[in-house]
Amino acid sequence: MPGFCQKIRRFSLAHPMRWVGLAPALAALGALPLPGAISAQTTAGVPRGVFSLGKAGDPTDPAVFANPSVDGISIRQTWNELEKSKGNFDWSFLDSEVAKAQKWGKAVLVRILSEGPSTPGWVYAEGVQTFTYQDRNPYHHQRVGQFAIFWDKTYLAEKKRMVQAVGQHLSGNSWVKIIAAVTASSRSGDWHVPHTPADIEHWHAVGYSTEKLFDVCKQIIDVTMESFPNQYVLMSVAPNGKLDLNPDYLSGLVIEYGRTRYPGRMIFERNSLSAVSPPAVPGRMKHFKVLWDNRPNIAAQMLWFTYGDPTCRNNGRRAPCDPALTLRRAIDIGAGYGLRFIEIYQRDVISLPDVIRYAHEVYTK
Repeated sequence: MPGFCQKIRRFSLAHPMRWVGLAPALAALGALPLPGAISAQTTAGVPRGVFSLGKAGDPTDPAVFANPSVDGISIRQTWNELEKSKGNFDWSFLDSEVAKAQKWGKAVLVRILSEGPSTPGWVYAEGVQTFTYQDRNPYHHQRVGQFAIFWDKTYLAEKKRMVQAVGQHLSGNSWVKIIAAVTASSRSGDWHVPHTPADIEHWHAVGYSTEKLFDVCKQIIDVTMESFPNQYVLMSVAPNGKLDLNPDYLSGLVIEYGRTRYPGRMIFERNSLSAVSPPAVPGRMKHFKVLWDNRPNIAAQMLWFTYGDPTCRNNGRRAPCDPALTLRRAIDIGAGYGLRFIEIYQRDVISLPDVIRYAHEVYTK
């Protein structure tokens, strides 16, 4: 792991005191088992093509299942809807969606949204420590966000127990090909750690350290892998701003851990692909370079839907933004990185069938 070792050396020189705390966590990498020693079985290959992404908890539109250019279904459900009271799971939505996908021959990606507003109220009632931040994203309805601090022992224990329960219920279904491991997220399945100057000050006040969040990510990866021995595990990654050594430092550690401990079983994803994402050109990739460096098991999720969006978000808020041309441009950018699959919002899947057919052809050839 020469690249990884170079990162550690730079970190130790620049942050000698923080290295003291991080060293034990990183030392574990040197004691990892040989490839293949953890997972009992892996699937035949990472699914390719187009995955339709619907709203959490909403049934997939029948037109999506009937579209031969749709290769998979991304099913999202919030933890608070799945487990409304401790230990009492309602599997009806997941079972129904998986059964329909199986009937139509579509691969399934399952993502349980577990952070922020998706965390059950009964978990918060157990006294978990929370983090509050100002949500400056104009596409979110709430202006103030709150979530359980990632390393809170009670929260982490309840979340791991939930992952294990989902694994017991779904891991034996061969149509479930991918399970998302959600870790550093404040509001959804995306990697999102608030990192404005005020947020960074708040993080340090509550005891943040790179090694603490790194350890949480490792624990969630491990429990997901153990609970889903027959599936690929997907994790989104994104920059942390100035919270760590550099914006992509922590995600780089997590990627190295996942790829080393579970060779061939992890997929890494950016959840912000758009028509203005940086192209796969040396020196211009910016924060998408993490995908380029970790081929072939990489994927992307569209930043937003294009059809019916007057804000032109996928075109950098630049009007006019023809939906078909905007989505196709994003598809081409993603193809340049060698993505295995792309998650496209259901609204676009239904409204732009010609572009979806094009995406299917590009990502399955």
